[in-house]
Amino acid sequence: MNALAKLTTVETKLLLREPGSLVSVLIPLFFLVVFGASADGTDTILLPMGTAIAVALIGLYLLPTTLAGYRERGVLKRLATTPVKPGNLLAVQLLLQLVLLAASTALQLTVADRLLGLALPSRFGVAALVLALGTAAMFAIGLLIAALAPNGRAANGIGVLLYFPWPTSPDSSSRCTRCLLAWPGSASTPRSGRSGRPWNRRGRARSRTPCR
Repeated sequence: MNALAKLTTVETKLLLREPGSLVSVLIPLFFLVVFGASADGTDTILLPMGTAIAVALIGLYLLPTTLAGYRERGVLKRLATTPVKPGNLLAVQLLLQLVLLAASTALQLTVADRLLGLALPSRFGVAALVLALGTAAMFAIGLLIAALAPNGRAANGIGVLLYFPWPTSPDSSSRCTRCLLAWPGSASTPRSGRSGRPWNRRGRARSRTPCR
């Protein structure tokens, strides 16, 4: 248990020094602030999309790049000869990435509420469940990239290649991938009106989602 605590401390320090962790927090926040500054209180898309961007950045970029880099440098092989097994490192990394995502989400919620006046979830349980399922999907893809990529740079390239066409490609062939990106946050927003909207409305909220 002591070794696991030390491993967690070391990995936390390394994560805080990693520029990608700062990028994963600031880019979604920048997106939210830039577009939210001109939005009114009826908007129910920006906050879920900002959260979805954070999920994708951490799951497709930061997580696979870190793990593939460890494998490239032989860190996992060396850990296999110690009481701290590679599985412990994987568990610690997943935990830290989830904490980073939680911090990014909390920051966006605070900015959206206090500074931008955007709609917030009124049914946090539903929103949290959708976010958790979307996060699990993105992290699963990230772990697959980490397992297949030969090194950290390849994992970085694959993650970026998978991520950037999702929110930008308008053709019908990319509809499924755009839905996956939007789903962790926004799929529970306007479309859930059939069974009760889990987000507050200030006026008339839009019924259009990026998945349609």
